[in-house]
Amino acid sequence: MASETSQQPSTAQSTDPIHIQCQGPIQFLSGNQILLEQNVVVKTTKEQMDCQRLRVLLTERQEVRGMAADGQVILSSQGSTATGNQLHWYSKQQAALLIGNPVLLKTDEFTLKAPMAWYDIKAQRFSTRGQSILLETQPKALKKEGNK
Repeated sequence: MASETSQQPSTAQSTDPIHIQCQGPIQFLSGNQILLEQNVVVKTTKEQMDCQRLRVLLTERQEVRGMAADGQVILSSQGSTATGNQLHWYSKQQAALLIGNPVLLKTDEFTLKAPMAWYDIKAQRFSTRGQSILLETQPKALKKEGNK
């Protein structure tokens, strides 16, 4: 049985609604927290995140102030897909931190492997820094015989 909830973020942060659904239980915990489990999908008009477990942190006014996801986290935006073990989303900073072993960031042009990656929600851009980063470019599609 799928469960669904929808949350409107603070208008000072964004007007993009957040839609969350899961196939498992939804638990309302103390401290303005909601725990969703089993095939959790979080959607906005610009991004989608899939995971197995999501903890949503709410303000006193019941607005989303943060989220923590774990279990096969996949974040998709603008043709890029990042996978990792955990994701921490921060409403005030409009950013998410994806942690993995490694984080894999895939586009049509390259695959990047790194211990962590930041996602800037406003700019819709991934970034990383530090050591142990591997960048593999994808081979360009071969030209058709008639297009030489």
